Amino acid sequence: MEKDTATVAVEPAGSSPAGSSPAGSSPAGEQAAGQAGKKPKRSPEWWMENKKRYAMMPNGIVFIPAGGREGVAFSRALLDLNRHVKKLNSSAIFGDILEIKKKHDEITRLKDGIWEEIRDIIPRFHAFDAKNWQELNENMEERLRLVQRRLACAIAPTDDNVAAIAVAVKVLSEKFFEYQAKSDFGKIQKVAGLLKRIREDIEAITKNSVKKPA
Repeated sequence: MEKDTATVAVEPAGSSPAGSSPAGSSPAGEQAAGQAGKKPKRSPEWWMENKKRYAMMPNGIVFIPAGGREGVAFSRALLDLNRHVKKLNSSAIFGDILEIKKKHDEITRLKDGIWEEIRDIIPRFHAFDAKNWQELNENMEERLRLVQRRLACAIAPTDDNVAAIAVAVKVLSEKFFEYQAKSDFGKIQKVAGLLKRIREDIEAITKNSVKKPA
C-alpha cells in the first residue's frame, strides 16, 4: 500500500517532492527556516493538497474525528501506527521474524478487540468482518468532498490491520456525532470510552517504536 500521511494539524513524514516547494512558501523561506533549525511552516493550501492526494489513493481513508481539535490527535496515533507497521515490515529482512510476527499479532488482537466492541455497541455491525473494511469506505468522489472539511483526517494505511482500525475510528466518530445530535448520552459515553481506549492502546504499542515530533 501507499505511504502514510497526516492531517491539517500534523506534520507528515518526509518532505516535498524534489524540485518543488509547499504552496505558499518559497525556497528562500525554507532555506532560512532550515538555517534557524526550524521546520518550514506549511501553508493551509499545502495541507489541503496533501490531504487531497491521499484521499485520491485507492486505499485512502478520510474521516472527521470526534472531539473537534482534540480528536485530531487520533490522526497522530494512526500515523504512528502506520509508521510502526512499516518499520516492522522493513526489519523483516534482517530482524527476528518471530519477534516481528509477535508484534504484528499484537496489532491484530487490537483490531479484533476494537471490532468486537463495536459489534456490541452498534447492532448493524453484528455480522461485519473487519477484513471487509473497504465496504465501509467512500468512493474517491465522496472522499474528496469530505476532505474539504477543516478537521478532516486522511490516511493511506500500510496494511489491512491499520486500515480496519482507521475505519473503526471513522465509524465510531460518525456514530458519536449521530448520538450527540440525538442527545443519547448513554451511547455517547460508550463510544467516547472506546475511542479513548483505542488511542491509549495504539500509543502503548507505538511508544518505543516511533519518534515523536519535537
